[in-house]
Amino acid sequence: KEGERLYKTGDLGRWLPDGNIEFIGRKDDQVKVRGYRIELGEIEYALLKHDQIEQAVVLARENEAGEKALVAYLMAKEQLNASGLRAYLKATLPDYMLPAYYVQLEALPLTRNGKINKKSLPDPEGVGLSSGIQYVAPRTELEENMVSIWSEILRVDKEKLGVRDRFFELGGDSIKVIRLLAEVKKEMHYEFSVNDVYTNDTIEQLIQYAKENKNEIDLKNEWRTEKEKSIRTEIEHLKERILSSMPDLEKENIEDIYPMSDIEKGMVFGYWMNEGTGTYHDQMVYRRIFHEFDITRFNLALELLTEKHSILRTSFNLSD
Repeated sequence: KEGERLYKTGDLGRWLPDGNIEFIGRKDDQVKVRGYRIELGEIEYALLKHDQIEQAVVLARENEAGEKALVAYLMAKEQLNASGLRAYLKATLPDYMLPAYYVQLEALPLTRNGKINKKSLPDPEGVGLSSGIQYVAPRTELEENMVSIWSEILRVDKEKLGVRDRFFELGGDSIKVIRLLAEVKKEMHYEFSVNDVYTNDTIEQLIQYAKENKNEIDLKNEWRTEKEKSIRTEIEHLKERILSSMPDLEKENIEDIYPMSDIEKGMVFGYWMNEGTGTYHDQMVYRRIFHEFDITRFNLALELLTEKHSILRTSFNLSD
């Protein structure tokens, strides 16, 4: 109403067609997980629409590696499982909003004034809901090796990890897939693509896929190896061409010549698009006065720093 004061409460809600406002959660419960901004209240709201769930709270908790993961704590009328809850939420929420862990409690801890005591909620490790999938122990050496790799990346107890448990239902994500592929290649000498893991997300399926498509996988790996060889040959030719056009004195200062990474290409592109603006040149200037400042020691420190980090000795050749 005109002239009356409004208050920003921080509550998250939606206006229904009948004029009522439906309360969903708190606006200040927004978190950032793996680059996505997520409203925890939206996940809690989706959980509370489940017929069996009476109370729910979702938190973003850090694991030992410092990575944030979504954890759902809930009270329900009957025993639920993680696989069923994940499938239920997947119908209304995007993948990045699906909790990695689900913990069912008899009662949610409360503060003195009756609010949920989030600090008292248990660590999900070891108390999370079962996947709802029958445990099948590794039966071959290949499966045992794969279980060891999965348990390390997913931080799951090796003894509880079965060959039919699903990678993404155990907290797997796109970053962990990359780590998985690197470890499998290093430890088992198998090369899979990211898509192979998404379409075969259990140990049993992944190994079966490798067996059934051995010839195709071998051909792909052979092609990758040949491609890598040809690229390395091109790089060597490029190095020779650049060095041959340089004076001898300059050649002595060249440690190596190699292609730019995708991030470096992006920086160069950004520089060309905004030439002269210093887009990628951060200037952070703080005035500090040191009464016994030794310029010689300062220069030595810079030299040692440059000697240690090759990126500080790097320049971009934009003409070849």
